[in-house]
Amino acid sequence: MWRHSNARVRTSVSAIPWAQALAAILLNMAPAALAVQLPIRTYTTADGLPRDAAFCVVPDARGFLWLCTSEGLARFDGKGFELFGVSQGLPNPVVGAFIETKQGVMLAATNHGVARMDQAAAPGSPHQFLPIPTNDGKPPMRIEELFEDGAGTVWAGAVGGIYRLENPAGTARLDFTPLGSSALLVQSFAGDGGHGLWIGTNAGLCHRSPDGRMEWLKGGGSSPPREAVNAILFDNRRRLWVGTYSGLWLLEHGSAGFKVYGRKEGLASERIHSLFQALDGKVWVGTAAGLSEFQPEANRFRSYGSEEGLRGRTVFAINESKDGSLWVAVDHGLARVARSGFLRYTHADGMGDLGITAFVEDRGGHLYAISNEPGGPGLHRFDGARFRTIRPAYPVTLQGSGWGLEQIVLVDHTGEWWFATGEGLIRFPSVKAGELPYSKPKAFYTTKNGLASNAILRIFEDSAGRIWVSTLAGLSVWFRATGSFHQYSNTEVPGYASAFIEDRAGDVWIAASVEPGTGRQSKIFRFCDGQLRNVAAPGMPDSWISTLFLDHQGGLWIGSTEGGLSRVANPAAPQVTFTHYGVAKGMSSLSVGPITEDQWGRIYAATPHGIDRLDPATGRIRHYSSTDGLPASPIQAAHRDREGRLWFGTGMGLASFKPMAEPPREPATALVKAVTVNGKPRNARSARLELSPDEDQLQIQFAAPGAPNNEWLRFEYRLKDSGGPWSQPSLERTVNYSKLSPGRYRFQVRAVVTGEPAGAPAELGFTIQPHFWQRWWFRLLIASALLAVAFAWHRYDLQRRLEIEHVRTRLAGDLHDDLGANLTRVVILSEVAQRKTTSSDPEVGRRLIEIANVARGLADGMSDLVWSVDPRRDDMPSLLNRVREFSSDVLEPQGIAWSLHAAESIETIALSADRRWHLFLIVKEAINNAARHAHCSSVAISLAAANGCVSASIADNGCGLTDEDAADAGNGLVNMRKRAAALRGELRVHSTPGSGVQIELRFPFEGSLRRNRWTKRA
Repeated sequence: MWRHSNARVRTSVSAIPWAQALAAILLNMAPAALAVQLPIRTYTTADGLPRDAAFCVVPDARGFLWLCTSEGLARFDGKGFELFGVSQGLPNPVVGAFIETKQGVMLAATNHGVARMDQAAAPGSPHQFLPIPTNDGKPPMRIEELFEDGAGTVWAGAVGGIYRLENPAGTARLDFTPLGSSALLVQSFAGDGGHGLWIGTNAGLCHRSPDGRMEWLKGGGSSPPREAVNAILFDNRRRLWVGTYSGLWLLEHGSAGFKVYGRKEGLASERIHSLFQALDGKVWVGTAAGLSEFQPEANRFRSYGSEEGLRGRTVFAINESKDGSLWVAVDHGLARVARSGFLRYTHADGMGDLGITAFVEDRGGHLYAISNEPGGPGLHRFDGARFRTIRPAYPVTLQGSGWGLEQIVLVDHTGEWWFATGEGLIRFPSVKAGELPYSKPKAFYTTKNGLASNAILRIFEDSAGRIWVSTLAGLSVWFRATGSFHQYSNTEVPGYASAFIEDRAGDVWIAASVEPGTGRQSKIFRFCDGQLRNVAAPGMPDSWISTLFLDHQGGLWIGSTEGGLSRVANPAAPQVTFTHYGVAKGMSSLSVGPITEDQWGRIYAATPHGIDRLDPATGRIRHYSSTDGLPASPIQAAHRDREGRLWFGTGMGLASFKPMAEPPREPATALVKAVTVNGKPRNARSARLELSPDEDQLQIQFAAPGAPNNEWLRFEYRLKDSGGPWSQPSLERTVNYSKLSPGRYRFQVRAVVTGEPAGAPAELGFTIQPHFWQRWWFRLLIASALLAVAFAWHRYDLQRRLEIEHVRTRLAGDLHDDLGANLTRVVILSEVAQRKTTSSDPEVGRRLIEIANVARGLADGMSDLVWSVDPRRDDMPSLLNRVREFSSDVLEPQGIAWSLHAAESIETIALSADRRWHLFLIVKEAINNAARHAHCSSVAISLAAANGCVSASIADNGCGLTDEDAADAGNGLVNMRKRAAALRGELRVHSTPGSGVQIELRFPFEGSLRRNRWTKRA
């Protein structure tokens, strides 16, 4: 558990390993190099801190970093700060200490007692922190420190004594034990390796035995004086460290007395404010004048202050986070010292010009940083601690600075020095670098000697001793045997030769880059067997190629301004292939500059955002930026020296980096940080949020606290239950959902590292309740109501149909029984009167016969009418029977043979009464015409139903129709056509004189006999 307190109490015991990388960097620094800038990123109120000074720095189990200030607590998620104050339930804004117990209970010590965080409360709630009452009911005193012992008991240092807190997760009460006068202030705690407790106060150090006895250490002699003990540390070697205002006291295990350390032993100050031990055993000390690190092999301290980049002086607290960073709370901000970060060198370290554009090593392995200055490149030699500037004896006429980057200084295989300038190529003899200011140039090559231009961009020596020279006007190569240059034309090598490299096969690779906007593409050439060949392969970068680099496996790496990072695994292959690494795979940019490699084969590629480290074996990428110590300036050169240290040159100085093997790490795990619904915060740790129908505006914030490269970490998210895909990885850490439909949702978010998901996704379940009209019971009610209305309408319609059928039945009966009987009676009476008449006038008999015939016709027509309205005849079989009866009655008396063919399908269809009536009358009229006018001997009648249509045919073998007959046909054919139109059908008449007549009817129908079951049932 982390130890911390206010400005007077600083104690730390690590529970997270402090990586050895930073320690290695600092240990390897000679005392003269202490001005080197540490990889520090400082956070202040401008970044969201409530105050620049923090009294404690505590990481929790989820990776958040908690900071105690005089204006409340601040929680850091790796990118931003969230504040907790009195409005969230803290008893007082001044927070001196904070801990998370083994049970996950979070406690804050304030000037008015201890408060416990209710992690189930909604963010922003006034009850996020709940004050813990005292056993005696008295108001709690000012609390300076919190400590949890091995048994889970929490101790609180207060004015006049200590509070004991049992069961902090339950019904906790503060039980006070006085230690002395009210002027006494308990400021620090530490365990003793057993069940006892060391207690630091403003009046000295005391020890509490397991039985509760207190024993004060007598001051003087070999013991700490009876003065303020600001910090205590019982380390993993069972040593007791005691920080006071008069030095740091150490009691070795088994020793009878303390040893005291002060400024003579390297401490930045003798006023000690905080102590911290990492799991690797290193002890860090916060003093009133900076940060100090104990070096056990020398039994002294190394100190770091403002000259090394630490803002402020007094170090109130020290701790470390999950990503291995060291966090230092200073009086002027919160400093993050990056694990395995970059050291910066400036004028204070002997640098002359800070604009570093290249690196070179001589044959003795000495490193030189190159600055491109007016009057010729400057050399800055590193002696292991500082830099010393060397200026060769350039010609006095040399004034202009060069144009190139990286390959502008060359030490060839003979030890001779070559310098690229803006006025030509200068060659010095093989001398030590320190002799260059006193050595005359061996040669000064210009266009007069065969160079394409005096403005030199890059120079490179291949294994054959040839010197390749890139100029603003083209490419030249110098042959050692003849001492002459050969120029390549712009046709042979278009654009500018922007980079050189030689592969393991001895082939020289040359990048020929063109300016953007010219409409041309950059190319890569390979010089092999004395021939320059264009490497034309799919996927080759076509933008400006800034760097070519050969890794330890012989792979060729290419950095371009728009194509990202590319690799050719086997440059010697006849047909090369390119593997690309872009933003989708985790690169911070598609613009890649200088490239280098560490001893583990990891590639370091410069981008506008810093450096991307790629592990080709895993594809993982880590980003380095100014927060890791890089100068806030574009990187112009990269180099790995013989000791494995990496160097990066920028326009604002030099940065060095000592790579180390990557320790195994927990994956970057995302979590839901906060949820806002319709602008009101809700508890993000709820198992499931239940939302009302109008709560459909959600804002969800997420983070991955403690993850490395947190500022560059990308996230992807989705609503899983809605079937949505994962979003594109983004640096955004907030997502908004508006107008969500009612339903159950499950929001998922996960961190993305190198284009691949890292760790299990975090989830937040929520349910948006539907409006009452969207609920199942309301829909069931509406469906039931609609069903009831439909059923009522059906009953009404059925009842109406039954009533109509009853009327039709009664009408048919009345017509048959009354009108039919009377017409039959007229026929009979007419025939009787005709037989009995004695009139000699034949006109009387003829009239009586005519009356009988009319009455007989009316009776037949009335019979048809009765048949049509009788609901008991509402089917096709009845229609067919009626046609049979009519055909028999009309055709057989005249000796005309007839046939009726009815397809089986015709009997299954259902026609309405009026359509059935029209069909019957058409057939009847056709049969009647055949009997009366055709002079035929046979009539064929057929009816069928197929493909949704009824077809009827009436054909005779009579005399047929002439055009005159058709014109004189009267109303018969006209009425038949009208009835066919009423059926929405078509009537056709086929006839030739002497060949009979065929009448065809075709009309659509809907339904079948089964669909008319209600009528049949009636």
